[in-house]
Amino acid sequence: MRFTKQLPEKVWLTTFVLFAPLVVIMAWFSFHAGGRLVEWLHPFFMPAPAVLVAFLKKEVIGSLSRAFKVLFFMGLLMILGYSSVMVFNVRNAGQYFSGFKTLSHEAEQYWYEHSDKPLKLVGGSGLAEWLTFYIAPHPMVTNPWDNETLPNIYNRNISAEQIEAEGAFLLGAEGAGCSENAFSHFTNHWPEFEVESTKEVVYKNSPEEPEVLVCFGVVSP
Repeated sequence: MRFTKQLPEKVWLTTFVLFAPLVVIMAWFSFHAGGRLVEWLHPFFMPAPAVLVAFLKKEVIGSLSRAFKVLFFMGLLMILGYSSVMVFNVRNAGQYFSGFKTLSHEAEQYWYEHSDKPLKLVGGSGLAEWLTFYIAPHPMVTNPWDNETLPNIYNRNISAEQIEAEGAFLLGAEGAGCSENAFSHFTNHWPEFEVESTKEVVYKNSPEEPEVLVCFGVVSP
């Protein structure tokens, strides 16, 4: 492929608007919470191909078969590499977080042992946020918006009346067991509710990681 510098001003402006924020975003997340970099890059991925096409010379736009073949084989190579990493569990990538699926099943069972109502609310720690994905009814979190902590996942419509009517399943912090502050993340926001039943369970994030104690709790409807 051949590129050209003879471009309309609007193409250069679009390129600047698209890529200038990336410098700041990548610089920040390279040193702070780097695990969130990908989610910040997603909005930039969609318009990037259109901007790339604008840089191609007009006479080669209709003859891109070679480029498409290269991209096709690169795609296959990436899929093969990803599959190999997962199958052979390179650096625990294939088994990471596999234990949480088991923990989610146990959590759901524990809830229905103490309530005959559907599980609609979960809370207690950051780990509990994953229950919204791994439990089939996809419950909502009990976390309200907080101007100090600025949570990534929260429930803007949550209220004390809803928790009182539907109850909530609570999952304590990893390693805390059923200590006094196991559900402090929940009780700090909702001190009017009492955790009526608790159970300490062993949690292992993956076969290669150590076992830790976590606590199940139920706020009954």
